Amino acid sequence: MDPQLRFPPQSMATPPIVQSTFRDPTLSMRTRIGHHQRRRRMITEREKFLLLIKMILLYLERSCNIDLLYKTKHVIQRCVQNNRQGDGRFVPLKNVIETELEALLGVEFFSHMQRCLEGKCEITPFGYSYINQRNSNPDMFA
Repeated sequence: MDPQLRFPPQSMATPPIVQSTFRDPTLSMRTRIGHHQRRRRMITEREKFLLLIKMILLYLERSCNIDLLYKTKHVIQRCVQNNRQGDGRFVPLKNVIETELEALLGVEFFSHMQRCLEGKCEITPFGYSYINQRNSNPDMFA
């Protein structure tokens, strides 16, 4: 595995527990005055895959591993181009890109990035997921 792709263990901080009071049981459910309540945006599996690719590219860019960044972009472009030309080996595109990137970046690194994305998304009964934290810094995933 490339030494620049090594990453420290990710710490999972738990959110503080909100306790209701006997005087006003809905106090914990209200938002503070002046603060907007965040809406949960539903995303599809396709959007989730695109977020994963974006996370990987941002991580490689910020880790200054330019050679691997260009190789990753080239693999993605080649897969997309062959898929558009109708090559049956590049269908479905998502699976082919995942397989190619696992081979290029290593299964451990690719799986780590998938776990980081899963940590930021939650699965709903409808099969979709939503981002539960906005504007995450890609350096967090290192």
